[in-house]
Amino acid sequence: MLIKNASQLLSMRRVGEVAAGVLAEALIHARVGATTRDVDEAVAAALEGRGARSAPRLVYGFPGSICISVNNEAAHGPPGPRRFSAGDLVNLDLAVELDGYYADCALSFALEPAGEAELRIAAAARDILHLALEKIRPGMRAGKVGGFIEKEAAARGFAVLRDLGGHGVGRAPHEAPEHLECYDNAENPTLFEEGRVVAVELFLSTLDGHCAVAEDGWTLATRPGNLVAQAEHTILVRRGPPEILTLAAAAGLRSAFAAAAEAE
Repeated sequence: MLIKNASQLLSMRRVGEVAAGVLAEALIHARVGATTRDVDEAVAAALEGRGARSAPRLVYGFPGSICISVNNEAAHGPPGPRRFSAGDLVNLDLAVELDGYYADCALSFALEPAGEAELRIAAAARDILHLALEKIRPGMRAGKVGGFIEKEAAARGFAVLRDLGGHGVGRAPHEAPEHLECYDNAENPTLFEEGRVVAVELFLSTLDGHCAVAEDGWTLATRPGNLVAQAEHTILVRRGPPEILTLAAAAGLRSAFAAAAEAE
């Protein structure tokens, strides 16, 4: 979406705030012993309470309100009876619709007691995303940012998934530009445009850079033994650093972990 007036900007800020807030609530419910359906039900209630809807369910008929992927699963995992176990690397990916506007955000985190590999890759995904966002400027080739992401991932011992990446967002969950890769694709001429809303997302992997659709028809999974961590924010490209419309999601991660610790 290309922001053209103050009303559109306000609407995008509202949906971004809702997405971040609901994701923070989801984090509280993703704990050892809970099921992925438990998290989904909490998300559905949180969305309804804010007058918002799940974008994947609304647009694509996804069987849930939030995508929940675990360990070697990269994305689009449907909720169900699966229970979280100690040490799981969990990815929560939430796309929200509010009054005809859409925002997208995601976080990966490890359930304690977690292994070093799970903790490192989740932290790396979040750190690299924020470093990459700081570099985005109008007129910059998207591949330059993708190349930075891949380089940073390699420096920390990880690969990037080349099958997945970011995209435009705003009046639909997926808009132009359709492909914002996590690597420098020389064949992609996309430039970041001032006023454009995009979802910048990256996927780090411990073994390799590819995934495939699982038997459930939704989950995008990598090979067994691999670990995948995602991080995503919806941003507004502008002069200077971009405005991160879902920025509260990062703060939500910290507050959610604090709330979970108090509950225990």
